[in-house]
Amino acid sequence: MGRVHRAHNSTTVSATPRERSGEAGGLLNLMRVFGTSVGVAGASAMLSLAACGADGIGDRTLAAREEAVLGGVNGGLPLLAAFAGLASVPRAPPRIPALKAVA
Repeated sequence: MGRVHRAHNSTTVSATPRERSGEAGGLLNLMRVFGTSVGVAGASAMLSLAACGADGIGDRTLAAREEAVLGGVNGGLPLLAAFAGLASVPRAPPRIPALKAVA
C-alpha cells in the first residue's frame, strides 16, 4: 500500500472517536474490497459483452478473436476511468471538534 493510501486511511480512522476506530477501519476496508469487486465485475462484464457481441459467439468467450477482445478492453477502460473518477471526488475535510480549554 502506498504512502498516500496510508495517509488517507490514517486520516479517516483518526477522524472517528477512539472507541469507534476499529469499526471505522473495518468499514474502510469493506468499502475498499467492495469497490474493487464492483470494478472487476463491471470491467469483466464489459469485456465479455463486447467480445461476444463482436464475434457473435454467444457465451463462449474463449473462442473470441483477438480484435474482439481488444475492442472489449477499449470499451471497458472508460468504465474503469469513470469508477476512478467517482472514487477520487474531493470531499469536505472531516470536522474536528474544538478542544476544551483546560482550566
